[in-house]
Parts: sequence; C-alpha cells; structure tokens
Amino acid sequence: MCCSSLEGCYDSVQDTVTVLRKVGFCINEGKSVLEPTQCTEYLGNIIDSVNMTVTLPKCKTEKLVQCCSTLQKKERQKIREVARVIGTIVAAIPAVEIGKLYYRKLESAKICALDGAKGNFDECMAVTDVMKSDLNWWINEVANQDRKIFRKGTEIDLYTDASNIGWGGCLNGQSTNGKWSTGEKLLHINALELKAILFALKSFAHHLKGKHIRVFSDNTTAVNYVNEMGGIKSLACNDICIEIWDWIVKNDAWVSASHIPGKDNTLADTASRQCNDRHEWKLNESMFRELCVTFGTPDIDLFASRLNKQIKRFCSWKPDPEAEHFDAFTINWAQFELIYMFPPFSLISRCLQKMRAEEARGWLVVPLWTTQPWMGTLLKMLVDEPRIIKRRKNVLRHPSTTEEHPIMRHTKLMACSLSGKTYENKAYLQRVRTSYWLHGDQERRNSIDHITIKPHKEVSKDTIARWIRRMLVMSGVDTTKYSAGSVRPAAASKAKAMAVPITFIMAKAGWSSEATFAKCYDKIIVQDSDTFQDAVLE
Repeated sequence: MCCSSLEGCYDSVQDTVTVLRKVGFCINEGKSVLEPTQCTEYLGNIIDSVNMTVTLPKCKTEKLVQCCSTLQKKERQKIREVARVIGTIVAAIPAVEIGKLYYRKLESAKICALDGAKGNFDECMAVTDVMKSDLNWWINEVANQDRKIFRKGTEIDLYTDASNIGWGGCLNGQSTNGKWSTGEKLLHINALELKAILFALKSFAHHLKGKHIRVFSDNTTAVNYVNEMGGIKSLACNDICIEIWDWIVKNDAWVSASHIPGKDNTLADTASRQCNDRHEWKLNESMFRELCVTFGTPDIDLFASRLNKQIKRFCSWKPDPEAEHFDAFTINWAQFELIYMFPPFSLISRCLQKMRAEEARGWLVVPLWTTQPWMGTLLKMLVDEPRIIKRRKNVLRHPSTTEEHPIMRHTKLMACSLSGKTYENKAYLQRVRTSYWLHGDQERRNSIDHITIKPHKEVSKDTIARWIRRMLVMSGVDTTKYSAGSVRPAAASKAKAMAVPITFIMAKAGWSSEATFAKCYDKIIVQDSDTFQDAVLE
C-alpha cells in the first residue's frame, strides 16, 4: 500500500486488515508487515519505495558471487553443479535488470553437455572461456545492479528493417541505411534484423540518449529477442542482443520492441533495399598503412562509412552506426592534428577550400587529373612531395562486393600532404626550389640554368626559343610574323581566328578589358608597296 504520509498509510493498513477479516480471511501477522515502511524485504528481494527499485539483499549477493567464483576457477565441473549455479543466477534476475543478458551462454553450454551425456547430470562438462565471461560479469557487477519498479512510457518511435542487400532505419521522417559487409551477408535474416536495430540505434544516438524508445520491426524473432534480452536458440542473435542492450545501458535509454506488419513498414523497408553505395570505395589497407608511414597517421577519416573506414574515428556523410560525426563540412577540421580525406571526386575543390579557410593539415587521395580546375589549388597547398599510386590490382575496391573501381583501368591516384597554412606551403616551395642545388651552391639568378636533359649540358635560351618556335608551327601559327618572344599575341590572334569568344581570350591572356586587346593586338596589317620599308629595300 502506498500513501503520501505515514499516518495515512497506517490508517489504510488497518482498514484493509479489518475488511479482510470481516470477509473471512485469516491474517498471518508473522509474515505480514503491518507497520508502514519505505524499505522492506519481500520474496527475497528488497523493495525501496523512495527510489522505486528492487535490489538483492547483501546475503544473497555474497552467496551468488561465491557460487560464480567457485565455478569460474574450475576447468571441469559436474553438470549438476553448473545447473545449480544457473538456478541461483535465475533466482536473482527479478532484482537485476539486465541479468538475462549474462546467463544464456551458461545455459546453452549446459544444455549441449547434458545432451551429450544423455541426460546424466552427474557427468562432467568443460567450463569454457565463454561460460567464464558470463560468470565474470556476475562476480564484478551484481553488487551494483537493481531493477526499476516503474518506467515511463515510450517517448520516440524507431522503425527498422533488413534485407539481403542492407539495413534501414527511420526516425521522425529521417532515414538512414547501409549495405552489409561480405561477412554479414552470411548471417541468418533474424540476425540481420537484429543488426538493423543495433545500427539504427547507433545511427540516431544523438536523438535517443536518455529516451524510452519503441522499436518497430516486422520480424517477430527480433522483437522477442530484444524484449527478452536474448535467447538460447541462436547464439548469433543472442550476441547481437547483448550489443544492443550494452548500447542502451551506456546511453541511459530503454527499449521496448513491437511487431509491425511488413506492408506498414514501408520507409524502413525502402531504405534497406535502396542503398546508394557509389561512394563506398576503399583504398587498399596495406597501401594506406604505407602512406601513414610517409605522411603520418591521421586522427580521423573525414569521408567514410563503417564499411570503408581506414581508422576507428571517422566522419560519415549521413547517420552511421559507428561514425563519430556525420557531414564533414559541418565540423571544424582544425580541431584535428592530422586529417585523412578520400572524398567523392566532385567534392575535391570544396575540401581544398575548407582546408584553406580553417588552416587544417592532412593528406588527401585524388585522381591524377592534371586538367581539373582544382589541381592548381592543390599544388599550392602541398607541404611534401606527392606520392603516385600506380594502377594495379586491388588498389581501390568496394568493401561489400569486392568490385574494383573502374577508374583504376585508366587513371592513377595521387596522395598529397596538404596544409591550409600559407607559411607551411611557402616553406615547402623553398625546399623544392633549392633541392636541386649542389652542396655549397648559391641561388642562381637565371631561372633556366638548371634545366638539363641528361647526359647533355644545361639548356640554353636559344634552344628554348627553338622549342617555342617549333610548338608555334605545330599549332598552325605563322612564325614569319611571330617570334619566340611573341607567344601571347600569337596565341591570342590564333584563338581570334578560330572564333574563340573574346572573354575567353581576355581571361587566358590576362587583359582586364576588351579595349586593350583591340587597341594593342587585334589590328589589321596593311600591305602597301609604297611603304618606307619597301622603298628602302628597293
């Protein structure tokens, strides 16, 4: 009986006793508690009405720890003794909220041994490391456990589903999904449905912490395993359930699972079957480790998923069960000492801009596309010599299908160490500029002195002029009118003759206005036999 005051509770007890006696019941006063109290022992457990919890008495806790410790020290034990310890554990579960998670391995091993012994409880069985892991939890944790008498109603709904392709989850209209790894594809669909619940919980962790969550799944086995905190029919499903409830406890949450017909679980079902994996490619792990030796081990992988991450800490582009952050462009990259990026190719330019703006430092893997607009910016941000990743087998594969990226058939990759800090870029350029000097040399004033083609001598300016004239001829430029020193007007005139828009010519030649080109370069040359030159020559 509960009441807000001591006197009120006492009166209620007396009234109840009186009514029960009047209708013919006999009250066993020795087994009854007729004095109001806020903490009492009932059916072997302590009920606390202040904290609204049920706990084990100290004597039962000590007995349970002793039983588990004794069995843990054994390598072999009679099946009967193992069953006795399991019975002691099961008797304690009403006062241990998550106790069901940590006896199923013992129970499964006992059933297997008993089956082999043809039902003889006096046969001995091995006490395996798996069994000892369950025993160890009871030894170390039971003293700190309790069970809440009441829990608040569910506060948020999470829909999950799994298919043979991948998993999907939906929360408040926002969905997330992912493909299975090659190992996960081998699991039974029941285990995959539980995996989908686990991944969805982790993906939406920032929305679910401290909440009572209602999880909807169209798989009845998954629903029962979650609500019962595991089972002994499938150890794989039981292990996933332990992961689910470990996450729940760590995030101060609670889960109640409910079944939903598949036809009503459309959002999660669609998410599990329509996985966009165009950006899931992964660089060969051994090659990544080699680059780490060269450029340093990064703190975080900014463009990854749980399938293609190179290091434990990573950022995904959408909610991911293992990601530390999602959407790399919403966080400050400067908070990390060294970042690693292998972004979708369409985001390379944006990555370079963010690195420069936040003065971040890291290394980036990109295709060796020298004509791309971002290549100039990338070269200006270098702080070390780029490493070329040659085309070879297994360099870039999909982690789910092991398919090789088609780009590797015709393109090389390049790993670049970059910095958004200008002074670091300038320091690298200085090192590169002086790296060809012989020991004791001083800076050379002529910028062409160092151009050589082994085993020949240094290239002269006349040779370079000859090269330029040859290039002009190959381009269709009349070298009788233009010399090697007139490359800009020659190129501009040729472009004008080929109907290239004037805006393009201005941009490439560096003129600020169209008038400059028209006034100084785009002139009609008049051929007149009476000119001064002709007269002199005649």
